[in-house]
Amino acid sequence: LIVLSVMLCASLGVARGQDALPIEMMGGWQPGPEAYHPSRIIVRFSDAFTTSNAADSIQRLGYSVYRVADFEPTAAFPSGVRFGIVELPEEVSPDVAIFRLGDAPGILYAERDYIRYKDQVQVDAPIIPNDAHFDKMWGLHNKNCQHIDPHLPGSPVDDADIDAPEAWAVHTGTVE
Repeated sequence: LIVLSVMLCASLGVARGQDALPIEMMGGWQPGPEAYHPSRIIVRFSDAFTTSNAADSIQRLGYSVYRVADFEPTAAFPSGVRFGIVELPEEVSPDVAIFRLGDAPGILYAERDYIRYKDQVQVDAPIIPNDAHFDKMWGLHNKNCQHIDPHLPGSPVDDADIDAPEAWAVHTGTVE
């Protein structure tokens, strides 16, 4: 009987360990799995090197530059910023390539090419505007009911909003 009890408790513990961690459901925005492209990585090029010189460093390791994105200067990046998508040979894993490119001339850093979809937003890091009166615009975002309007009867319903910060994390519009 004791042996049976121990086996039952052990099997329940193993079964619980296999269950996925619970995900907090919020506003329809759910994080996805950490999937990434198995044969590509993304690199950021150093400002001190030309794209051609950095690409030579990549090619010397046996990798190839698939595409380069060159962004114009901004307040955050006064010199602009350049990224490259690097294709890897079949026998090289992204983690090995990231390690090898860490010391390559012309490469600031390398990271996995994570697969993201527009509806996969970090629910714990929505985009909140710096508007001093944003907490009064409860129709946009009222998690934890930040504002109670003295002119309306009753208490507000928590999270009865249009999830604007979650939407802004996906798209904030254009300059047009």
